[in-house]
Amino acid sequence: MRDFLKTGLIGVFLLSLLVSCGGGGSSVTPSGQTGQLSVLLTDSSGCDIDQVFVNVRKVRVHKSADAEDVDDGWTTIIPPNAPVKIDLLSLQNGLFESLGLAPLAPGHYTQIRLYLEKTGNSVVVDGQTSPLKVPSGFQSGIKIIHDFDIEPGKIEEIFLDFDPCRSVVKAHDKYILKPVIRAIVKSISGAIVGAVDQLSANVTVKAEINGHVFKQTTTMPDGTFVLSPLPNSDEIKIEFPSDTTGTYDVVIVSDSTSTVVTTGVPVATGGDTVISTTTYPIHLPTSAIGVLTGHMDPTSADARVSQMINGNSYQIDRKSPDLIDRSFQFLLSTGSPLFGAFSMTLPLTYQADNADAANYTVDTPNDSGLYKVSSKSVTVSSTPIDVEFTGPDKLEPVSGTAGTVSGSVTVSSLPSGFSSGTIVLSAEMNGQNVNSTGIPFSTIGTFSYTLDDLAPGTYTIAVVSADGLTTFSQNIQVTIPSIGGTFSGNNFTVAP
Repeated sequence: MRDFLKTGLIGVFLLSLLVSCGGGGSSVTPSGQTGQLSVLLTDSSGCDIDQVFVNVRKVRVHKSADAEDVDDGWTTIIPPNAPVKIDLLSLQNGLFESLGLAPLAPGHYTQIRLYLEKTGNSVVVDGQTSPLKVPSGFQSGIKIIHDFDIEPGKIEEIFLDFDPCRSVVKAHDKYILKPVIRAIVKSISGAIVGAVDQLSANVTVKAEINGHVFKQTTTMPDGTFVLSPLPNSDEIKIEFPSDTTGTYDVVIVSDSTSTVVTTGVPVATGGDTVISTTTYPIHLPTSAIGVLTGHMDPTSADARVSQMINGNSYQIDRKSPDLIDRSFQFLLSTGSPLFGAFSMTLPLTYQADNADAANYTVDTPNDSGLYKVSSKSVTVSSTPIDVEFTGPDKLEPVSGTAGTVSGSVTVSSLPSGFSSGTIVLSAEMNGQNVNSTGIPFSTIGTFSYTLDDLAPGTYTIAVVSADGLTTFSQNIQVTIPSIGGTFSGNNFTVAP
């Protein structure tokens, strides 16, 4: 399988863990007239995390995009031996794991929900294991809106493509889940495969459309990579009408080489588009590295770094700021990027864009759409450069005036042997963090907090984490009106 890359190349393995379980008021037509849905978990990665373990409890699907968790009409799919703990970072380069198979009534479906256990989720960074906190807003499932059809007598396969790099957010020495998941229908997808000549573990390969990263992965030890699943070129024309060719740009980056871009790469259903092989690998020139640091307020948005290459903008990296100190950092190439067009004839040829070497743009995309996107241009060098989206440059609401929520957290008692810790509070909307703060503590007592720069809307104020302690107060709902304002007296109590 894909042996044109190299004899013994790791292929795509289907972990056959197929089992089904109906429930939740699902409606199934008589035997012989149902279709079936197979749900597969895969991963997009390329960041400084060793492992991400998620403890999957079940998956549910519904025909209505507006259906709530408590409504009738859901079909439930339970993985074998659920809950099942899965290392997302083991599911790269075309690998995936089945979450189960279930009969479904034929028809058009629009909503998928992935349910994780509250406990048993963790991350490993630099060999150190830490719990991965699942916010309370996701106890009713992680909602994914995606259209797909079930036909009588046929099996439809859906990939849930989990992006752990954007889904795992750091809060000082803690990690919190902010899930970013894309659903992809297997029957309309294919793959892009290739190889690079740098055999280091820090090479990331991205499939981009108009500067938007659709899928990314890290190269395998032999330098090969598989970008899969990717919607075929016809589907890309539908989802991205401005991409009239329906092709991808493959962007290869690392923290020690120049960026290389291959433009106009097509994808066909069930096929592998080859852009390089171990015989004709893509050459990644060694480059000096510049350091870009900064801070962001509020922490709702990400810091995204893009670069103009041959007149087009490509995303180089994207990270969430630390929820406590609001910091972010990027290592970026100072060398000239290279670009070349896809061809069926290998090897492909590339040329340097010397004018764009070391020049980048940093902006602040936010999936919530609550804040205006800010942007700054920078030139990196061996001397670190700082980019701030705080103070006078902090993010502004798209509409209305930002408000503030304040209150206190009372630590009534401490566990035996406790020395010090941090209480993390978050203002969440639709289960997602909008802004956050941390309270260091080492004794019992009452500690004040402030969550500011909150765009108008209704928030859940929650204690996300408190070392060794449990929250006894319920989450608090606060609505910031369009005129802003300060809302105080939102108090919590924590204890062992």
